[in-house]
Amino acid sequence: MTQILLRVSSDPDVDVDLVAVIEINKEEQKLIASREMLFEQAKNSEDEHELYGMSYWHYGCHYGDTATVLEGLSVDLKEAFDSEEFLVLPSEINGVALVEKNSERTETDRMQCEAGGIRWLCYLKHTDTELRTALIPYNTIRELKL
Repeated sequence: MTQILLRVSSDPDVDVDLVAVIEINKEEQKLIASREMLFEQAKNSEDEHELYGMSYWHYGCHYGDTATVLEGLSVDLKEAFDSEEFLVLPSEINGVALVEKNSERTETDRMQCEAGGIRWLCYLKHTDTELRTALIPYNTIRELKL
């Protein structure tokens, strides 16, 4: 299993300082590949409407306070994450445990397949604040050694 640390964005007028961690195992990797193919088939159909994305219910993404998570990372990993939208965590780092120290409750969690890759979306529990993770290119998911 591999864990990926992701930047999280929200509406510009909402002050949210969160990151997310997603766990990808072999089964999840295959699921994402099949959903990518479905998305491409639907996008390339002769429908007159352009397809932006396909969403699926998915509760595997964990959201937590950025500062708390970064405290648990080495200086090298912090620097690597500073310049990237996502970071594949080394196997000795338990990103889920770091996020759960100061986690956020969410609802309507979903995985969204888009033209460039995959992202996770949700709402903070009992709010209308939508959270969106950074986009992970499909190639990155395919290249994971699981």
